[in-house]
Amino acid sequence: MSIVRTNDLNYAGIADAIRNKSGVRAVYTPAQMAAAIEAIPNRLSIPEYWRSKLANAVHSAQLLKLEGGADVVQFVWFSDLHLRASVANANYGRNIGMLAAYLMDACHIPYCLMCGDTATNAAEETAQLMWDDFAYADSKIAPIGLDRLIRVRGNHDGCWGWTLGADGTKENYYGFKFTQEQLKSVLFKPLSANQSYHFASEGSYYYVDDAKQSIRIIALDSFWSGDASAKPDGTANYDSFNHGGYGQAQLDWLCNTALVLPTGYDCIIITHIPPNGDYDSAALCRDNIVLEGIISAFCKRTSYMGTYAFEASRNEGAWANVAINKDFSAYKGRCLGVFSGHCHKDTAALDKLPCPVLTITCAANSSYDAANEGVRSNDSALETALDIVSIDRSTGVINCIRVGIGRNRVVGGSITKYTITNELSHVTTSNGSVSIARGERYSASLTAAKGYTLNDKAISIVMGGADITSAAYGSGNISIASVTGDVVITAAAVRNALDTGVLAQAECYNSTEIYGDGKGYKDGMYLSDNASTYEAPDVERVLTGFIPFAMKRENGVERIPTLYVKGASWKETSHVRFWPFILNSEGKKILLTAGKLSNGAMSSADWIVTQLGDDYYRFQPTAGSALYAPEYHNFTHCRLSLTGTGENLIVTIDREITWE
Repeated sequence: MSIVRTNDLNYAGIADAIRNKSGVRAVYTPAQMAAAIEAIPNRLSIPEYWRSKLANAVHSAQLLKLEGGADVVQFVWFSDLHLRASVANANYGRNIGMLAAYLMDACHIPYCLMCGDTATNAAEETAQLMWDDFAYADSKIAPIGLDRLIRVRGNHDGCWGWTLGADGTKENYYGFKFTQEQLKSVLFKPLSANQSYHFASEGSYYYVDDAKQSIRIIALDSFWSGDASAKPDGTANYDSFNHGGYGQAQLDWLCNTALVLPTGYDCIIITHIPPNGDYDSAALCRDNIVLEGIISAFCKRTSYMGTYAFEASRNEGAWANVAINKDFSAYKGRCLGVFSGHCHKDTAALDKLPCPVLTITCAANSSYDAANEGVRSNDSALETALDIVSIDRSTGVINCIRVGIGRNRVVGGSITKYTITNELSHVTTSNGSVSIARGERYSASLTAAKGYTLNDKAISIVMGGADITSAAYGSGNISIASVTGDVVITAAAVRNALDTGVLAQAECYNSTEIYGDGKGYKDGMYLSDNASTYEAPDVERVLTGFIPFAMKRENGVERIPTLYVKGASWKETSHVRFWPFILNSEGKKILLTAGKLSNGAMSSADWIVTQLGDDYYRFQPTAGSALYAPEYHNFTHCRLSLTGTGENLIVTIDREITWE
């Protein structure tokens, strides 16, 4: 029997796996690893009273994904746990991690969003009790796994501040007993080991790219503070518990990094305090108005300039000043919604920002919206609340499937699709899209066909019935910053001037000449068997007159000329014809059976037709053409009927057609 050996590297990998799955940040010896693995919560140990509720939610989420396919983005969402180790039996959120993990596994959902306030009601007296609260909360979140959890900081998560005690005196909030680095070590450092989590240098805000769903999740810190000092009485100098904010560095990072989305990606934003939702967020979050302006400008593809100046009444310093000046016109992707907590109730604001702003009720034993939700109770499927969120990219509809107390919600639907119609003549576009979402940027480059030049006077862009050409077009490029209606693009190119050498030839026939014997063209006619005129109507065709076309003798050898035709199409369809004629003894032109080429055929025993370019063809006689027979070789003329009009039609004999 062989001996299996391991080494420090393997032990380190096992320890990392235990920490990742358990959510507990600890150092393990090899002897402790087995027990630590046994202690990892079993997702299958979900209480029986949750089973039917979970099954119904999973079924609903799977149906939404099946119906919407790749257009549907899904994640699990909860907020405001407020867990305390000292009152574990009364914590409604004690099963939250197992519930979330079950839903994620059953629905193949890659991430769970947690919008702040992980632990306590901020009433612990010692630092150790607060560490215990975080450890207890982490143990309940652990089944989700650190590689699937995206969390933000709430005002109960280690922020500095104070509250009034029962006797009216001030009591320190627990955040005063934590340094900023200690707080980050609890909330964010465990997540930063994941390569898909892109943290800013501040370490408390970041984004995660979900490649499976082509979505970027941007996690913001609503309680960044530049002052963590204390007053002589021990209370916080800056009360970040009651007054949050984002700060210059974070908002710059949002503008210049987080919102620069990969091609094909959309984003969602998560915060603790909702921006401009159903809550007086401006009173609590000092520079929320600037965040709102950034999100709005990004959605509308416009510029934004906004500032926040510090307020002495809040003990803010210069660190609180914010100034943003950003142009989002060239950005890509959409913000599908902002998801927040803090309010302890379900809200949805659709008229404040160009994207929906949603909040969710608290997941645990803090105050909640009992009037709308009902009464919570332990040991039942009414003890907590979390959502499976499904966002349909194509419609903007957000389905929040409630697991626990509360109701399902259907929100939004404001993403409207508009049509893009291109009416182009001798012009191609770089953008083949036939529809676009409301508010998206549209851009395209127009290119004239070979031998043509864009005619700016024949180019128009109409959006929602209004002509926006002057603002949206220039030098062959179309740019619409924000689409707000159906778009119709009309563009035409004009043919370049003919090579003067071609025009100088006697045997060059073009549509500018008067229709008559051998010259000129008729639109809406084709070559017919009617012997009196050889003409009949067809609105899709153009018909030439009788073009002089006869055998040539060169160095004693007879040769049938080669024709070049440009400006109309030789399509394989009826009424597209090339016929030779002979002048009879009475001076009348009679159709020859030999040499006839009909229905747009590209070759025959007498001719080979080769397409040389855009509406450009060569008619080349074969060596064995019947027209070389003595009874036919005295043909004198030819005629063609082609698809198109005679506006740009030209025929040359034995000379290629070139353009400037």
